[in-house]
Amino acid sequence: MINLSQKAFNSKYRVYFEDTDAGGVVYHANYLRFMERARSDWLASVGCLPQQPKDRWGVIFAVRSVSLEFFKPARLGDLLRVTVEPDSVRGASITVFQRITDEADVILVQAKFRIACIDKSKFRVQRMPEELRRMLS
Repeated sequence: MINLSQKAFNSKYRVYFEDTDAGGVVYHANYLRFMERARSDWLASVGCLPQQPKDRWGVIFAVRSVSLEFFKPARLGDLLRVTVEPDSVRGASITVFQRITDEADVILVQAKFRIACIDKSKFRVQRMPEELRRMLS
């Protein structure tokens, strides 16, 4: 189990019909969508707006790897809490732990993402600009 600290960033999202299968259970790939939204919200909360890395530093982020563990399904109408906690910021990547819980704080899904910093023109891994690295640390 991932042990998230009290400093983890939190977002809340409601489960809608579009997120579920015919049985009203969240489709497995949609957990990644909730996590992506939370990472975008986290970046904005530290002062890094969505287009800023591309426009200011000429870099984009790409998920290099992800490891997911599913414990319990989310259902139509549930209010989910999605946490983001950066674990390590390295030269050209960042490792982030994420967790999705229900309203009773029961863990539904947890994940570990490794996200690479990519040159927007060449689509090659690039060292993260120092200012951006400080924002994310």
